[in-house]
Amino acid sequence: MEGRKRILQLVAENKISPAEASRLIHALIEKQMMAEKARQFVISVWKENEEKPSMLLKIPIKMIQLGARFIPLKAHVGLTVDCNEFDFSAVNWTEIFEIAARGEIDDILSIDLLDQEGNPVSIRIYTE
Repeated sequence: MEGRKRILQLVAENKISPAEASRLIHALIEKQMMAEKARQFVISVWKENEEKPSMLLKIPIKMIQLGARFIPLKAHVGLTVDCNEFDFSAVNWTEIFEIAARGEIDDILSIDLLDQEGNPVSIRIYTE
């Protein structure tokens, strides 16, 4: 709220035009809305008949976007679950995280497989 008051005060003092104030207020509202929609990247691994996931990882998407700047573009991104290997190196994660941060997607990936004993395991990657 203070930001809006300050912008209106600048208009009253003729330091900025009403059109500039409108743009600034719109940008302020958009920034506030994005902050309220802070999304998390979630990886969960569920084994059949379990009440809780055997693995649950939640990371704020903004944190991942920040960290992604330090990962080489040709980095190997893989996952091994009970001798099943998944190579995600060709996935454009930067674009996926940007889309997810805007709230345009929820479910990113779902994998159903069998563990070494033949029991079903579900891996889900999604945003919330």
